This record gives sequence, structure tokens and C-alpha cells, in this order.
Amino acid sequence: MRNGGDSMIKTAFYDTKEYDKPSFEKYGQTHDIKFRFLETKLNEDTVELANGCDAVCVFVTSEVRLIGKSGKLYYLPSLDSE
Repeated sequence: MRNGGDSMIKTAFYDTKEYDKPSFEKYGQTHDIKFRFLETKLNEDTVELANGCDAVCVFVTSEVRLIGKSGKLYYLPSLDSE
């Protein structure tokens, strides 16, 4: 069980376009996933919009920075920045 007994997976979906929503909503209904669709990209200023979620979804055009347990910063560049 997640989030206090809720079995549904809550997912923050960054950089969502209107045309993304219908297919993901349909998938979520059959797989117990609730999407929180966000138009903004994931960054230091928007990361808190995922509070309360079990997962985060970003597109290949997003740049993601992760901080490991040691405090080291890991940077994952977008695939289109090559």
C-alpha cells in the first residue's frame, strides 16, 4: 500500500501537453495510476509540485539533476542536447 493505504500509484507528469493526457489517463485507469499533469518542466523551482507522489515522469527533452546520498550532484542532460 502507498500513501497511507492507497494502492493507486500517484505520478507527477511534467511537461504535459494536452494531447498526452487522454492516452495516459486511459492507461492509468486500467493500471491503478493517478497522474498529476503539470505543464511546466521539472527543475529546482518546480520539483515540489511532485510532493505526495510516488513517481515522477519526465520527457527525453528534460534535464534532471539528482543528489546522491553522499551529497554528490548527478546531472542527466536531455537527449536532444547532444
